[in-house]
Amino acid sequence: MDSTTDNLGEYKRQFQRAVDGRDDWREQARRCYRYYMGKQWDASDIEKLKEQGRPALTVNMVRPFINLLSGFYSFNATEPDFLPRTVGDDELCRIAKAVTKWVYDGTNYQRHKVRIFTDKCIGGEGVYKVYTKVNYESLAEDIVIERVSPFSLYVDPECVNPDLSDANYLDFASWVDKEELKRVYPEFKDEIDAMVTMFAEEEKGKENSMSTWWDSENKKVRLVEHWYKEHSMQTVYDVMGILVKDKDIDEMLFMHYEQTGMIMTKEELRKERLPKVQMRQALFCGGILLEDMDSP
Repeated sequence: MDSTTDNLGEYKRQFQRAVDGRDDWREQARRCYRYYMGKQWDASDIEKLKEQGRPALTVNMVRPFINLLSGFYSFNATEPDFLPRTVGDDELCRIAKAVTKWVYDGTNYQRHKVRIFTDKCIGGEGVYKVYTKVNYESLAEDIVIERVSPFSLYVDPECVNPDLSDANYLDFASWVDKEELKRVYPEFKDEIDAMVTMFAEEEKGKENSMSTWWDSENKKVRLVEHWYKEHSMQTVYDVMGILVKDKDIDEMLFMHYEQTGMIMTKEELRKERLPKVQMRQALFCGGILLEDMDSP
């Protein structure tokens, strides 16, 4: 078994742990969203009412109240401000505020912010996704801030911080059409076809079945975007009280020589071994590892 297979197996185990860890929340949140949408009767109660010839009337008091809160939140929306700590920081603060506003305006941040607030009111969780996306006209990378469904996020069950800073991994899972997946990853088209055939055979005879990886009703497979921390050790050098990474040490020694005229070598410096955390991203679908790379 090669390292790629080992890695994929670990990513799938982590994803399954995250799925299992959110089962209780997902069940409660689905019920909350159904209530918000006006589906507030249990199926068994509806059947009893039908047998008695009585209508299942719903007076939805939940949705108007949450919409009212969202309206108040939108009306009173604020934008971040930057205040100087010293007299010389005024210009930096103005630039930072202008750049932040430019990013917010370009990403429709306030609109997404209200939708996330609504998610928080309904199900208790709201999720931002912040990333960069290549603009194929300008060939530059655009900043993207968007609301994603809280049902698509799966977090390390050991995580306790609200900002997820202590999570060792998290996953965004989405259902995608196999043809779209083959278009994006043509080098894996045979593996994708074989995987879908296998899933279809396993679910044959089951009505509207949905497993972890296959939605038989909509004929879609589950794509997982797996973000994880890779822990290792790194060597740093002490240059006149400043810790410098190994990859930067030659440039630092040259700058030191230009400023002082003193020649120093790495061998003369005190070395330390310090922990290093590298963010990485993997994309996988069922038993296929599509990508595994450093965080862009």
